[in-house]
Amino acid sequence: MAGKYTLSEVRQLKGPARSRESAKDRKKAFWKDLDNIEESISAFAELMLDKMFDKAAEGYSGWDDEENKEYLEKQIRSHIEKADYVDVANIAMMLHLICPKQEQKAR
Repeated sequence: MAGKYTLSEVRQLKGPARSRESAKDRKKAFWKDLDNIEESISAFAELMLDKMFDKAAEGYSGWDDEENKEYLEKQIRSHIEKADYVDVANIAMMLHLICPKQEQKAR
């Protein structure tokens, strides 16, 4: 499922209205915000990827196995408590991928 807008479509928007800024300044601030979002997500995704590759190299597997759902749900809670948000994001990604598979099986 795609998002409501693509990045190029969002870049065509005028951005939020701010009373004391010119349209040019609003657009410049809006584009800067978009760039920050894109850079932040890209940097975070790179950390996620590095961690997943490291774990795969250590021999971990089964991240996309439906049978691991309960284990992953316990792990995500544990990693939230430890404030290990890269692992939280990776586990959330795993759950996101395997949960739809389970819903399809139930139909």
